[in-house]
Formats: sequence, C-alpha cells, structure tokens
Amino acid sequence: MSHSTGKRKRTKTSSEHRIAGATFLDPFSQTARFTMTATLTSSGSVQSTSHNVNMGRNTVPKRVRVQPTATESTPTNATNTSSDTKNQTQSSVLLEQFEKQLDSLLDFILDIEADDCLGEQCLCGNGDRLYCCMDCFQSATKCSSCFISDHVQMPFHWVEKWNGEYFERMDISQIGHTISLGHEGAPCPSSQLDTSAVNFIIVDTNGVHKTRVSFCNCVDNGSRVQQLMKARLFPASTDQPTTAFSFRVLKDFHLQTLESKKSAYDYLGALRRLTNNANPDGVPNPYAQFLRVVRVWRMLTMRKRSGQAHGIDTFFPHRPKGNMAVPCPTCPEPGVNMEEGWDLTDEDLKHVIQLYKSIDGNFQLQKKKKNDDPDDVALMEGLGYFPPDPGYQEYLKRVGESKEKCTCAHLNAVNMQDKIKFKNCDITGVVGVECRHILIMSMVDLQKGERYVNADYALATALRRGYALKYIVTTYDIACQYGINIKDRFRQHFPDLADVVSRIEFLVPKLHLQAHKDD
Repeated sequence: MSHSTGKRKRTKTSSEHRIAGATFLDPFSQTARFTMTATLTSSGSVQSTSHNVNMGRNTVPKRVRVQPTATESTPTNATNTSSDTKNQTQSSVLLEQFEKQLDSLLDFILDIEADDCLGEQCLCGNGDRLYCCMDCFQSATKCSSCFISDHVQMPFHWVEKWNGEYFERMDISQIGHTISLGHEGAPCPSSQLDTSAVNFIIVDTNGVHKTRVSFCNCVDNGSRVQQLMKARLFPASTDQPTTAFSFRVLKDFHLQTLESKKSAYDYLGALRRLTNNANPDGVPNPYAQFLRVVRVWRMLTMRKRSGQAHGIDTFFPHRPKGNMAVPCPTCPEPGVNMEEGWDLTDEDLKHVIQLYKSIDGNFQLQKKKKNDDPDDVALMEGLGYFPPDPGYQEYLKRVGESKEKCTCAHLNAVNMQDKIKFKNCDITGVVGVECRHILIMSMVDLQKGERYVNADYALATALRRGYALKYIVTTYDIACQYGINIKDRFRQHFPDLADVVSRIEFLVPKLHLQAHKDD
C-alpha cells in the first residue's frame, strides 16, 4: 500500500522575522506563510502549495453588516444575499428601522393627545371629564374637583382644559385652586381664601406661573419669606414678595449654566416659551428678579457646602475666618494631614513637607467698560479667592507705579504687554496663585498688564490664607526678575510676611526655561 510522508519547508522572504517557528514578512504581520511539499513513494514529488495561517494575533476590526438583535423586529420578507449585503453601522441600521415606522409613531403621538372618555361624567359623579395633566405620568381626564385634589402637592403642573375645540393650557388657579402655605397644602383655618389670597408669580422648571397664594395667619406663623422658604420657594425680595422661584428651578439653572454655559436670559426665555410658545412676550418676564435671586442662591449654596453654615472654623482655627475657598486636601497643612514633629524633618527629606506655589497671569479674564451698578453689593467680600477690594484698591494707590523693569530678553511679561488688547477694559486680566495640584489660593485683578504690585498682593494673600511652612517653592515665568527685590518690597508693604518671603525659593517653570538665558 502506498503512503505519503510530508515535511514542512519554510519559504525564504525578505525582512523575515522568526516567531514561534513561523515566518512573518514584517514584525506586525498577522499571518505566517508555510509551504507544504508532499512526497509520494510511487511517483515522487508533487507541486508545492503555500498557506497563510492566522497566528491568533489581534487584527484590525472590519466593518460588517449588523443584524438586528432578538429584541428588535426584523421584517419577515427580508432576504440577505451576498450581492445585496451592505456595510452599515449599527446607528444607521436602527435609524432605518425608525424610518419605516414614522407614520405609526406619529399616530401614537396624536392618539395620546385625546381621550375617548373626554366629556363623559367623572368617576366622582360631580362633573364632566374636561381636564387633564400632561405633567403627570399616564394621567386620565377628570373633572376640576378631582384635578385639584390630585394636585394639592403638585400645584405647578399645568392644567389642560378642553374648550370644545382643543386643550387650552392654564394655571391651576384658573380652575379655582389657591396654593395654601403653612399647613402642608391644606387651607389655613385662620385665613379666608377669598380675601387673603395674593396674586403671585412663581417660576418652576416647567414655566412661569401666574397663580394665587394664601399665607398662614396662625400665631407664630412666620413672615412671608419664612413661609415661602419652608415651601421651597425662594422669594424675589424680603419685604412682602409677590414673586418667587422654586428651589428646583434654581438648582436646574445652576447645573445648566455650568454644563452648557447657558445665560440667565436664554434660560428664562426658554421657560417663558414652555409657558406659551405661541406668545412668549405675553408671559411675565422676571429677569431682573431672577438675576438677583441666583446670586443670593449661589452664595448661600457655597456657605452650606464649604461648611461655614456648620461652624467649620472651630475645627480649623488657623484658616481665615469665614473663608469659602476650597482648600487643597493634598498640600501639606499642619494639624490636617501632617504628623506631629514635622518641623524636625531632616534636610534631605524636605520635599515631603515642602509647599509648592505657582504665580501666573491670565489676560482672557477681562472686564470691558460698560454701564453697571456703581452701588452693587458684594455678597462675598474677601470670602472667596479675591481679597477685599477696598484694601486692594488702597494698596494700589499707595504703591503707585513700580520703577522696576524686567530685563529678560525673551519673556518681558511686565513691560512689553500689547496695549491694544487692553483698550476699553476696566480690568485687563487677573493674576493668581495656585498650588501644585491646580487649586486656586488667591487671585487679584489687573489694571495695566501684569505688574509686580499685583503679583505681590496675590502672593501675600495666599501666604496669609495658608500655614507658613519652613520650605516654600514658588514658580513664576518671570521669576528671574520678580524675585530679585521681593524681600525689600515685602518689608515695605507687607512687613508681617517679610520673614516668610525670605524663605521662598523662586524658580522658572520648565516650559519657559528655553526662553531664558544666563546673564
């Protein structure tokens, strides 16, 4: 009986790489080429064949046609042939399925805008079913009495009333309801709703409501402001307010403006359109009140989150009183994240207890000249990152123009600022001090470019707000010139910090080293 014996022979190619006995044409090849030569005892050698064998390495994914999953409907008459198959993304496949059902989807939307029971007698037997709520989930039409009883705790849901031709949107007060404060939605026994109710404008996340509010007249009931705040409604004023904003809308705007940079004007404009998109100009516009309340709300939120509302200063007596700036939890701070005896650390381990600061200017944060309120009230004077403005302005007048000149040839940040970009600016930018973990420690306004007097005040504010450690490193892109006479300047203008500044080691950031040269 004849039999065959085979042996494997590797074909030589250029740029070969041997990996596990295989031959790759290049080090990134995904297959190996083998040549098999079969030898028969009866007839000798026969032709050779080459095979490309997948070695199991990662391959580049190919675009393939995505088939609908088991949960997605697939047309029964769909046929897939090799000639009809197209490479499609999953998004296009799913969108194509929606495109085939657009008419039925539109029918569903139109269907829920009506009710087969419309006009029939309500289940309570006291009226016809002419009212529905689009804000409630799967709400059926009902009479006005049932609608009001179901919305005592949800008075800012819009009423959709059937007027014989279409559903007309209106506030719940237009069907006879008055919002009662002080008794968890129930009317006050000491008040007469007909005589004590006040016309009120309340802004919620679904629009601007012209409604009616009845305040509690019981003994020790509290003022209007107190009753509104207990109901999570923020008054627009503190003296007999007639406008309020729900806590919900204030929280929503805070997130919206942080995430999407939406202005208060656009946000309130959208709420007015939610109220009446056909005639938004006919909706009350509490824009000025909204700006005022938002400022107060944010300040109170900061006091709460910073711990000032809970007496946090008693636990950190070395920190400035009332300050709401976010402290760095990683930078060394005695009594917080440093062990006792830290001041006895050896010189070769000073980096463990060394404080790093960085000074830098930003000319994008400008304030153009415009008409504003000269009597504007600062709600956080000196309690955030900026120092108290009266003291800062007095310091600038007292110090005046600095006579020091920066002689750095390639980075003259003090004397070579472009004057054109500062045109029509009240504030030309800011200079700030931050820690190595990019948390701001202090910041001051600039008036005529980046000057030593501004940087000195920012540095002094940062040093006063933190613990003066033994080792301090401060980087500044003009540290080569800035640190030359800083000890003299601090002895003259900030004598209480002169000893601390003498311990600071000034360095130029690595990014700016190429722009400097040794003189």
